[in-house]
Amino acid sequence: MPEKQLNHFIPRLMLKHWAKDGGDKRLGVYVYEIVQSRFLFAEARGKKAFSFAIVKNLYIPVIDDVRRTALEDWFSGLEGTLASAIHNFSEGKIPELTDPKEYPKLLMAVFSFKYRTRAFVEHVRDYLTANPDIKNSHDADKTGQLIVLENIINATREDIAYHGNCDFQVCISKNTSFIMGDRPFLEKVMDDWDLLILSDKLLLMIRKNNLNIPRFKFQTISDELVHTTNQLIAEQAYYWIVAESKEQLQKYRQNADQKQQIKISYVPPKHLSSGFYFNGQ
Repeated sequence: MPEKQLNHFIPRLMLKHWAKDGGDKRLGVYVYEIVQSRFLFAEARGKKAFSFAIVKNLYIPVIDDVRRTALEDWFSGLEGTLASAIHNFSEGKIPELTDPKEYPKLLMAVFSFKYRTRAFVEHVRDYLTANPDIKNSHDADKTGQLIVLENIINATREDIAYHGNCDFQVCISKNTSFIMGDRPFLEKVMDDWDLLILSDKLLLMIRKNNLNIPRFKFQTISDELVHTTNQLIAEQAYYWIVAESKEQLQKYRQNADQKQQIKISYVPPKHLSSGFYFNGQ
């Protein structure tokens, strides 16, 4: 099998938090696949763990007959930072950010989920195919796939340039579990706060501040707010949702079946010398 062929657009480090013992020595997660209207218990171990969150070569372009793994490597680095942050958050600790590179990496890890999802990548690719005149002259010889993949990095970095220092609220649920969807980033949900599901018990809220330092706050949130968040995650999901049980999936199935359509619009880069910036809502 070619190197790094199986690309998780929602990484294992997050999905593992929903893993349960399914009997017969099976460790897996409960999944509702929206397009197929199907419930399943998916394996959480092995090379094809969480197979519902895998697309072959999603982030691997072929340039001059060579498979390029740079984007998958970039995600791997960000995921290391995110895994460390989740571990710290779960223990009520602020991530160690003494290294000046770590804070931008944390921001990139969070905001990359706006652009790295299967649904977003596929919709931007289709948009480019339908609108070939959008290409800049210096991108004329690039494939649509390559432009889309470059855009993931460019758009993420542009978000980082805009946000700078942020306020972080780490929301902890003591009782009810969050669900996970294939589009776990919720943009400008309330009072300019963006939200990202981190685990079955952790939700990260993030908002730009006008200070010289990032600030972190921990709070326990109510079951009612968890339920509201789960409804939003299910409505935004395009391909699947994951929950702690089939019963919880049933609770949000109707929200998922009424999924929001992804809208793609072209926004010219403000700080970048090349590439495209697409805004998906």
